[in-house]
Amino acid sequence: MALASCARDADRRPNVLLISLDSVRRDMLGCYGAKFGERSPSPNLDRLASEGVRIEDALSSTSWTLPAHATLFTGQPELVHGVEQDGQRLGDSFPTLAERLRAHGYRTAGVYSGPYLDPRFGLGRGFERYRAGYGPELAAAAETARATLARVHALDGSTSRAHGHAAIEDNARAERALEVASHRDSSSRTVTELVLAELAADDGRPFFLFAHYFDAHFDYVPPPPFDRELDPGYAGSADGRDFVRRLAAPEASKGDTEHLRALHAGELAWIDSEIGRVLDELERRGLAENTLVVVVSDHGDEFLEHGGLGHRRTLYEEVVRVPVLLRWPTGLPAGETRSEPVGLSAVAPSVLALVAGKPEHAALLAPAAGEPVLARLVLSPTGERMKVRVLESFRRGDLKLLRERSLDPSRTETLRWIDLALHPDEPAQGWSTDFTDARAREALQSFRAEHARLARERREPPLAEKAEDLLAAFRGLGYAGEEARVGALTGEVLVLPPT
Repeated sequence: MALASCARDADRRPNVLLISLDSVRRDMLGCYGAKFGERSPSPNLDRLASEGVRIEDALSSTSWTLPAHATLFTGQPELVHGVEQDGQRLGDSFPTLAERLRAHGYRTAGVYSGPYLDPRFGLGRGFERYRAGYGPELAAAAETARATLARVHALDGSTSRAHGHAAIEDNARAERALEVASHRDSSSRTVTELVLAELAADDGRPFFLFAHYFDAHFDYVPPPPFDRELDPGYAGSADGRDFVRRLAAPEASKGDTEHLRALHAGELAWIDSEIGRVLDELERRGLAENTLVVVVSDHGDEFLEHGGLGHRRTLYEEVVRVPVLLRWPTGLPAGETRSEPVGLSAVAPSVLALVAGKPEHAALLAPAAGEPVLARLVLSPTGERMKVRVLESFRRGDLKLLRERSLDPSRTETLRWIDLALHPDEPAQGWSTDFTDARAREALQSFRAEHARLARERREPPLAEKAEDLLAAFRGLGYAGEEARVGALTGEVLVLPPT
């Protein structure tokens, strides 16, 4: 221990703890104004915000987990790294934050708790240890999915069509079961225990530790007492399971929706209590003063603000505006906020700038006024090529553009804009398709220029193991054109420059 302490004294670069909250929108945290009765669902994160810097207008690159984390780890927007569908993984040409820090002498470890952060998607690169914090049911479902995929991988030219179809369907069922199990899983305690074990594994090097907390993702089933304490007076029948059907029912009330929000907040409160244990352990070990803690979310969830529930459907503010908090007692001011819009792509380069002792280069702390932020979402609900849609949002200050294109040539592009200073809730009547407004015209020109610049930098991602095996299986069975079905369309199809 003495040698480790001496080594740490000789190396005053900060440790880095990066915490990702899955599916937590900005306005669910108390430090951003959330209150349920008189209670904040996030007292530990609120305290961390008061001791550091709160980013007021941080925007995700999308509204679902996989591409958002690819952006978080690389500092590249979705249009550049190209990971936009389930069948893709992050390409080796994009170095991750873990790879960069490991190359500079950091001990690197990651703990994840959602299937989209599985190593097969390329997000484990650079971590000396990268472990799943799954509960027993999800761990078993993940193993079954791996086993059925191995059977797909083993298919060859001698396989009968019937046997090949059976193997593919077995894997499809296993993947659906994996998704269901991930929604039911309660993993925050397991994640925390693995994080605490990593903190105990001090070897004298500064550490980079990544912790992914998935429990705020639906289903919303927080453990007691978090299941009741934020909405104790509710007497209805809505619960955090199967909520899409329940809230779509004619008898669903505003109280049902608010109860669902309270259950979601209960999940956050559960996670917050676990993060509190991690922060306390940093203090106990004397690590807090020289540890840069960064807390982010990959996206939010919607609660009928625009008629939908959950995420991966739209790019409205409720799903792309996310919390970002930074604390480093010896390196950052306390109790400050930054208000300029900034993308999730600024996190990795900002961490690198801070550990290099160059805070002036940290875009999170000093975003340029009017810096554009682009988000993308590729939708393929049926796996049919002609039904694939590409949504893009573009923020420049308070001006937001929203664009939708389809691979169906019979459908025309839609493009509209809104002033969020006047219409922060993005009501239907606040949007305009009239670009005679000078600010809207300027934003559109900036959108076209930024889209063209990023598209030139795009590198096509390789296929994830699952998509690669499924495509090979389909082709071996005599089928072609299944790229949309397995989530593996190319950027040549999807880039779609704005007209």
